[in-house]
Amino acid sequence: MDKFLWVLVLILVMAGAAVVGMRLASGDEDTWLCQNNQWVKHGNPSAPMPITACVSSDNQNLPARGSDLTGSGTIEWSRALSMIKNCEVLRIAQTRNRNIDMWLKDGRQVWTVEPNVGDAVKTAQSASKCGIIPISTE
Repeated sequence: MDKFLWVLVLILVMAGAAVVGMRLASGDEDTWLCQNNQWVKHGNPSAPMPITACVSSDNQNLPARGSDLTGSGTIEWSRALSMIKNCEVLRIAQTRNRNIDMWLKDGRQVWTVEPNVGDAVKTAQSASKCGIIPISTE
């Protein structure tokens, strides 16, 4: 009987440790999630909503690249630099392959490829007269 009791206690302790371990490994339940290009509350986060741009990785709600129906589409890097420096940019998304998506204050969305990774970030940070330009990176 004593052996059975010890085995039962050992199993219960191991099960409890597994439950605690899974809970700790599951991550923060109270956080902000980026869904459909909007910050969504998950649980009860203690931090305020992030001020950085929230751009979903699939960019499903953006027009096709190269679309020129509304003045959106592909632009040259030099034009993108000018837009950033002239405070026309609302937010920027940068991917690892140097693709830059920019949402403009007039509602248009434009795309370009930066010459070097980080060029868009450096340019946006140096455009201090524009205030903070939110930048999301992949």
